[in-house]
Amino acid sequence: TPDLKLVLAGYENYASVCGFVAKYHLGGMQWPADANSIPGSNETFILAPNPTTSKLTITSGNKIKELSICNAMGQIAERQVLSGSERVTLDVAHLSPGIYYIKLTDETGSTHTGKFLKQ
Repeated sequence: TPDLKLVLAGYENYASVCGFVAKYHLGGMQWPADANSIPGSNETFILAPNPTTSKLTITSGNKIKELSICNAMGQIAERQVLSGSERVTLDVAHLSPGIYYIKLTDETGSTHTGKFLKQ
């Protein structure tokens, strides 16, 4: 779920076991319990304004060479190869409202991730 929880359900027809429902919060795995954090992220850039309705500016300490925007289901909504700038403004007006993730690669080859809300 968007708040980093897994919900599992199933059925087993073995002896007297009828079924089960399990809920596990990823915070128990030493992952951030804060839904604003992304497990494994190394956020070294700024996304603004966040939330946004049309334009999103990415400001990084290094030149951005490539970026991908994925929706909450992990599907790539957009991918761009850039000439290398520390500040990029994207038009996200065409995206449906929801949570999106940005993965960028900078001039050093490092990969960074972030999250924004499209209203």
